[in-house]
Amino acid sequence: MFCRECGKKNDPHASYCRYDGYPLKAEQGGRLWPAESMSCMECGAEKSDPAARYCTACGSSFDTYEIADPASVTPFNAELGRKVLPGFLLSAGLLFVISQLIVLFVGKIERPSGYLQLQLPVDQPVIESLNFLDFSLFANLTSITLTLGNDDFTQHISYVSSGLAFMAVVAVLALVPGGFLVKRLNPGITAWRAALVFATGYGALLGILSLLAGVDNVSGHGHYQTSIDFCMWSAVINGVFLGFAGSYAGMGLRSDRHMPESRSINDRAICFGIFTVMAGYVLMVLVSVILNAQYEPQLETDPAVDVAEEQRSTFASWSFVAKMGSYLFHLAIGNSFIVNIPGPESETVTYSFLSGELAARTSDIAFLIPPDFFASSEIIILVLTAVFFIGAGFLLANVRGGTVRTIAIYSFAVAVMMTFFAFYTSTNYSFQVEEQAHQFHEDTSVFFGFRLLRTFIISLLYAGVTALVGALLRKLWKGGME
Repeated sequence: MFCRECGKKNDPHASYCRYDGYPLKAEQGGRLWPAESMSCMECGAEKSDPAARYCTACGSSFDTYEIADPASVTPFNAELGRKVLPGFLLSAGLLFVISQLIVLFVGKIERPSGYLQLQLPVDQPVIESLNFLDFSLFANLTSITLTLGNDDFTQHISYVSSGLAFMAVVAVLALVPGGFLVKRLNPGITAWRAALVFATGYGALLGILSLLAGVDNVSGHGHYQTSIDFCMWSAVINGVFLGFAGSYAGMGLRSDRHMPESRSINDRAICFGIFTVMAGYVLMVLVSVILNAQYEPQLETDPAVDVAEEQRSTFASWSFVAKMGSYLFHLAIGNSFIVNIPGPESETVTYSFLSGELAARTSDIAFLIPPDFFASSEIIILVLTAVFFIGAGFLLANVRGGTVRTIAIYSFAVAVMMTFFAFYTSTNYSFQVEEQAHQFHEDTSVFFGFRLLRTFIISLLYAGVTALVGALLRKLWKGGME
């Protein structure tokens, strides 16, 4: 069977062309809509002729094929699960392989705890006992419970988040190829339905792993006993969210010319929002690398005690650079970092580029924000981030359809992604202390991070305004070329 669009030969029983996704069977119904836009939706080149059907620059079709009843193409059934399964297995395999590589790498360095900087009071035997299942759950930001104990001191710490948001890079690297494979093998599949099935299976997988992984009864230095457990519900919820976002983004790497125009707008806008957050984080990590290379920690300590070298290794660790990139990203779009430790003399400190709050006031948590890390760099970071987001809006305006609707969907996707990772960038925990020498119980709730509602609103407004500016610049630029 030959495709009417590209002319290439397909399997006789195929429903869609394996090369461009066009329907091959007439009984599927639908009609071909000629594009009304004067520019190519793929590369932005202007039409050489209003009646042209293909772009002379990249060869993409200007037409959109609308299926009569798209909902009936990929119903929720066993067949949809079968189509998603190859991509799901690829993502699960990549997750385990990458996690195993991390385990091998950590095992070769002298101080494994310096690699992750887990922000947990764990010793080296615990770090060395973590396996690839543990790192797979860390990569999906699964919450943990930590228990330390001996004859004189017990401590139990419940982490609402592990504070390891940077580890989600591993999950992204595993999920995006899986989503792409699903769309590659089944071009006509409805992306959001396939991503939902994918996410359900991924969440279930992580929930099972949470019951199998963990470190139990490890003897550390001295007489401490340590154990780590992963929260199953956290694994399931994070698996569903990351599984949907990652696989959906992977599916967005393939063009959906055969889908209805309205659905194409939604798909492209959401995928654009997801990729904008991912690319923005990578950009801030690069900025963090540059700043970290210039930073020399000033330690207020006894000169006789040589701890400078150990402190420098902390600030030089990969995890520190990755976490700083996350903080930079939020601060650059106007979000505020909050330090809140309740107590008799408690004080809430809010730090942002816009407030003028000095980072020196957060010297007690210098492992999160070094006192002079942002010195004289705020304006550069703000401008760089603004240019990046405006550029994203400039490219987004190329999506065929209503500009306002597209920007609204894109902004919502950015806000959801930024809020989710703000939660896991924050370190939230409570601990209970019991000492036989001092019979008392103290429950302390500590929060380092970002307020979620404010994060969502700020991200939504920032993404919307910058995208609108980018769209207007594109309109002016195109108008100037005519």
